[in-house]
Amino acid sequence: PADAKGTQTFYAKWWHYPQMVGDCYELGDEGELILFSSFVDSLYRYSVNRPTLCTKLTNDIVLNKNVLVDGKLDSSKISSFVQWFPLNNYQGVFDGNGHTISGLYGYKGFFGKIESGNLVIKNLGIVDSHISGGNDVGGVVGEMYGKSLVIANSYFEGVVKGYENVGGLIGYTGRSQTLVLSSYHRGLV
Repeated sequence: PADAKGTQTFYAKWWHYPQMVGDCYELGDEGELILFSSFVDSLYRYSVNRPTLCTKLTNDIVLNKNVLVDGKLDSSKISSFVQWFPLNNYQGVFDGNGHTISGLYGYKGFFGKIESGNLVIKNLGIVDSHISGGNDVGGVVGEMYGKSLVIANSYFEGVVKGYENVGGLIGYTGRSQTLVLSSYHRGLV
């Protein structure tokens, strides 16, 4: 501001789009994850031919710290949380590579609404997270209408809130073939 006096310090955080290594996008920090979500949204929203993607985590990623306190949303921090916008219509494989995503605060699920294709989620942990919405809400996948969904060796530890078709891992699967292997949810639904 023009009327500010004295020394001022400004902070900036630089984000960059994830790189493709081989045939897979590699995500290693919160900026890459957030920009990847935006990329997936624009790719599938405006494309007639929806490509099959491969994505791998290369590190644990923290979007927000301490979203939950004693298993409940820390409402005193809501205004400072980075909101998660789900991966909608993602098709392909998302490999957590044994890493976690921590501090999701958003709606629908990590993956929101998948309208077509196949989705495989494996080796992914989502912790300290709060997902809410109306209907068809899940910690990992909100709603699945694609051909098939596989969730393997994955988990969601946090709170999932909604009204109808709400689940710790999956909110709703329509006509999809669904297979859940060695996966779990721990927390409130």
